[in-house]
Amino acid sequence: MQVDWENHVGAEPQERKFVECLPDGFLEQLVLESTGEKAILNLVLCNELDLIEVKEPLGSSDHNTISFNLQIEREKGKSEVSVLQMNKGDYGAMREELAKVDWKDTLAGMTVEQQWQVFLRIIQKVQFQFIPKRKKDSKGRKGRPWLTRDVRDSIKIKEKYNIAKMSGLPEDWEAF
Repeated sequence: MQVDWENHVGAEPQERKFVECLPDGFLEQLVLESTGEKAILNLVLCNELDLIEVKEPLGSSDHNTISFNLQIEREKGKSEVSVLQMNKGDYGAMREELAKVDWKDTLAGMTVEQQWQVFLRIIQKVQFQFIPKRKKDSKGRKGRPWLTRDVRDSIKIKEKYNIAKMSGLPEDWEAF
């Protein structure tokens, strides 16, 4: 890409179109000085100027280092979402309540779709009646958004590997 970032001009039509659309998003190219052999090799677009600093190369690299600090604030609001605490439900009472329903009469004369909707409504009503609710934690994953299911699974696999490696027992290797 041959763009003159000082004057906001692109050499080719595609480059000109790209440079022209940046102000629409209030974006500026922040790297304006050479980062390697007289060329700007990095594209850092942001809506805050003076965010980056071009520094000396790291180690034996022939490219300069780009340093920047991001200050990100996320909106902290109360969660309005309620979730059912399935582990605390009174399932015996739910069974008793559902046993009272005359399913034959309740679902008679309906299409399959209508039967499903009625069945679902009854089940949900009983759920909300016998399973306690709580407000969902607005932090989500207890403030660790990077701790996804895949990461947790990888951690468990690593722990099993370490146990097997330390014990050397065939059953631990089998579990791994």
